[in-house]
Amino acid sequence: MHARQSVEPFKRNPNHCDLLELGLNLGLKALTAEELADCFDEMCPCGEAHDADVLKKLRARVCGRLEAAYVGNLRTIPRRQRFAAYGTDELTAKSYNWVTKGIRYVEISQHGQRPECFVYTGGLVVAAQTSQFYRPEGLDRLVQAFGVETAAQLFGMFFPDEDVT
Repeated sequence: MHARQSVEPFKRNPNHCDLLELGLNLGLKALTAEELADCFDEMCPCGEAHDADVLKKLRARVCGRLEAAYVGNLRTIPRRQRFAAYGTDELTAKSYNWVTKGIRYVEISQHGQRPECFVYTGGLVVAAQTSQFYRPEGLDRLVQAFGVETAAQLFGMFFPDEDVT
């Protein structure tokens, strides 16, 4: 289980923050400060007149906090669950990083089936004899499918801290 990051609550009028959060993807993000104030004058249940500059600053803070929560949540997701690379011929590359065992590899599969091959540190490719990537020309097909020159570069797409030569 991973800890999820929530949006830090605001100390001022919660109705204003709620309206902004709900309306950002409905067009409030694109409004000018004056249009935002007019919208709030009409929609906000507080019944007060709204200042355009105050709402503009509040919108920026709400957007900043939502972005911070989003980035914080991405950091809690293990790398192996976060990304996949899609190549030609319906090939998919997914990374796995078992920190406790010190094992990092990229799994290549087609059509979501069993893995065709594995790419390890330094670009070492391990493929079964039945894999389309078993023969030397298969390695060429593999790197072309993902738009890289070497298997080490494919590995480096997921593990950029590795030395890719």
